[in-house]
Amino acid sequence: MASVHCPSSEACQLFSHLMLLTCDGRLAYHGPTLQGIEYFSSLTYFCPEHYNPADFYLKLISFTPGGGAEAEGERMNLLSAS
Repeated sequence: MASVHCPSSEACQLFSHLMLLTCDGRLAYHGPTLQGIEYFSSLTYFCPEHYNPADFYLKLISFTPGGGAEAEGERMNLLSAS
């Protein structure tokens, strides 16, 4: 078990499972690393091609400065409810 903030794509490939928490500590994903991108795609959050999955996950579960608090909160609610 490891707790890593901003892992490289190389480091991310070493993990067999992920547990991702929203910025307010709620569970956003727990499961096999290779299925994370597919899972978030099913929620209409698509990782761009040739993009570091770790960066995609971090952006998805974090508040974006200037992103609009209401929209950001709705995203956190959706991620934790799913």
